[in-house]
Amino acid sequence: MGEAVMTYQPHRQGVHVTVNGRTYPARYNSGKRVVFISLDTPENPDPDLFSRHETHELWVARVPADECERVFRVSPYARFFGHRCYVDGLAGGAAELVYADADEDWAQRNGFQQHDRGTFRRTVPVTELYDYHEEQWDLLFDDWRARTFGEAP
Repeated sequence: MGEAVMTYQPHRQGVHVTVNGRTYPARYNSGKRVVFISLDTPENPDPDLFSRHETHELWVARVPADECERVFRVSPYARFFGHRCYVDGLAGGAAELVYADADEDWAQRNGFQQHDRGTFRRTVPVTELYDYHEEQWDLLFDDWRARTFGEAP
């Protein structure tokens, strides 16, 4: 009998787009309904989509939102001693957290440093996190709703 292999998605955050079945980090201009993708991979991931920007040594694409399968924002969260935290980054076995729960006194008592009003940060070992997950928001939902059900009165 084969051994089960666990695989993990890389840490992602920000806007992403799915085009031609592949998902890329992107920027989205909702006013112009255009997605911009730039990648620094050695090979062109999709010659029908990307062209080379020689000055910046990037593969770039400008895609109308109507040609995208998905345009979505990703926010990664985890629990740290029972408290909800935004995971701002992962590197070398450490997680950069932004406290996202309601008890700011708890955050300060437990080593979070205030950086801005209402923003508390702390770096912790990833082994102290649980319930790591992504929350995703469909940035094209309002367009779909308008097409499907008509404009709101």
